[in-house]
Amino acid sequence: NAIVCSLIPKSYILSQVTDIRNNTIILVIFSSLVAIFLGTYFANGIGSTISNVTHQLRKVAKGDLTIAVETKRKDEFKLLTEGITDMISNMKMLIQNVNNMSKELTEAATFVSDSSSTFMQTSQDIQYAISDIESGVNQLDIDSADCLSQMDSLSGKISTVSTNTNEISVLTTKTNKLVLFKGEFVCFCV
Repeated sequence: NAIVCSLIPKSYILSQVTDIRNNTIILVIFSSLVAIFLGTYFANGIGSTISNVTHQLRKVAKGDLTIAVETKRKDEFKLLTEGITDMISNMKMLIQNVNNMSKELTEAATFVSDSSSTFMQTSQDIQYAISDIESGVNQLDIDSADCLSQMDSLSGKISTVSTNTNEISVLTTKTNKLVLFKGEFVCFCV
């Protein structure tokens, strides 16, 4: 249970404090320089990477989808560039799919157009055929009426011939009777 005390001169303590202060200032200046150097190094690396990615994205924005955005960094920027490269690849596939669909749509439109033309031609041919049939029916109607008229005329002539034949038959019968009864030749004027 004893206390040890010693007396240290004030100048010695002040010199020690001055040395600590000087060392601390040197350490702070050195640490600040290292921090500035490292900050500048990392900022330049990040700025360079961002500038490179931005430059590549401008090319993509102008329509160049052959670009693969790459970086040598192994941090979040690598993930970002891989994501951008995947996005560009997917956009390229999407454009190719749209292009293929556009070609298929053009082929389908051409097929529909050809089918419509064929349908229109067939419809026109059917219309001409119906018109020809109608003309034929009209001509048949005219010919039937003409035939009926000629048959009526022929019927009239047959009736006249029949009447004349009957009259001749009657006259022949009378003549035959007269000739048989009288035994003489008689001359008749008909």
